[in-house]
Amino acid sequence: MLLLAFFSDKGVPKTGLSPIIDVWEDDATHVVNAQNMTEIAGGFYKYDFGGYDESEEYSIRADGGVALAANDRYVYGTNEVGQVTEDLTDIKGTGFVKDTDSLVDIRPETDKIIYILGLVQENFRLKDQVYNAEGNLTSATIRIYGLAADCDADVSEIAEYTMTAAYDVSGNCTSYKVTKV
Repeated sequence: MLLLAFFSDKGVPKTGLSPIIDVWEDDATHVVNAQNMTEIAGGFYKYDFGGYDESEEYSIRADGGVALAANDRYVYGTNEVGQVTEDLTDIKGTGFVKDTDSLVDIRPETDKIIYILGLVQENFRLKDQVYNAEGNLTSATIRIYGLAADCDADVSEIAEYTMTAAYDVSGNCTSYKVTKV
């Protein structure tokens, strides 16, 4: 895992430094102790943290050295594993498992990726369309599916939505709404 640091001198990117980096685990174990960083360009420096463990939370501090004023000398950060993992779990979830022919719904509200794909019209079906006298679509049913075969057969939908639209006298759409059933 590459750890990056950016140094500036009074707001101007600073090159030609020899920064060092320290890394601590959240239990205060000092896992990287004053290791040299390599200059990339434009004020950026890197350190290849070969011992990085994605399940650990780290505190990171890089020291640009005495050539910099105190307020520019140190940069720091964390990898915030807990929040990132929570966010990714919330998005991905474990809502569906694939068997030989379809997806089996085990937790329908947790696998948000499948909902997102459906709503960007992957395995998406528009049904029961209603049009006004001018030929404008005013309502319909939208269904999303985990598999293309399910969409083709209109079986095992993951979610269903109602779409409504309204138009002004010129035929311009003035309202468009999609709500989950």
